[in-house]
Amino acid sequence: MKKIFFPVIAAAMMACNSNAANNPTDSEENAPAESSEAPSTAEPQKKFLSPDLAMLNLCGQVKKVTIEKTQCNDYGEPLEGYDSEEEEIIEFDKNGKIISGSIYGLDISLEETEINRDSKGRIIKIVQGNTTYEYTWEGNRLYTIDTYWEGELTGASTEALAYNADGTLVVKFDESVGDGVESNSRIKWSQSEFDDKGNWTVAYQNYLFCDQEGDGEEGKEFSNQYLQYKVKRTIEYYK
Repeated sequence: MKKIFFPVIAAAMMACNSNAANNPTDSEENAPAESSEAPSTAEPQKKFLSPDLAMLNLCGQVKKVTIEKTQCNDYGEPLEGYDSEEEEIIEFDKNGKIISGSIYGLDISLEETEINRDSKGRIIKIVQGNTTYEYTWEGNRLYTIDTYWEGELTGASTEALAYNADGTLVVKFDESVGDGVESNSRIKWSQSEFDDKGNWTVAYQNYLFCDQEGDGEEGKEFSNQYLQYKVKRTIEYYK
């Protein structure tokens, strides 16, 4: 199967909101042209960003992230009869390096996990047994994930991520082929709440699944499935 690459939206560096910096308040607009105080020469404080934090759409001195995911309706209300998925915990050291947890569903805590990084510290390959996951980047943004089984891409999947102007993840695409089934999915992210560090704490995932079954054009069955989840992130920071 050929790799499929989707355009990455915008080119900002971090997954943190910064709209306030570009929108002056009324007091700023009405301020006098000159000030009696000497201008500050101090550089603005930069928010910490490591490749592993960027990979998971985080910034700042993150220590631990606890993720809760619940299937919900279009109003964000939990669906009756559906339990929340098992709570997920991801931990980082003080340098922003992931030390336990998972990367987009891949548990790196397993003993047989081998992680390879490039000269910039970005994860470019993870090997677990016969399965290899390869990662490509655009600057500080994860761009694609390819999954190989015993060295072959066929039967596995290619994923691509897209971001908005401030670097927040908005869409995750997936295509997989195997056992006569072509599967495509699109996960649209919509973040609704953020903490004071600029990291989102509540988001909604809209899943659209498209499956094609059978060989050739005749006899194919095509089905669309739609699901929505509410995702809550509780973020703990180093002090």
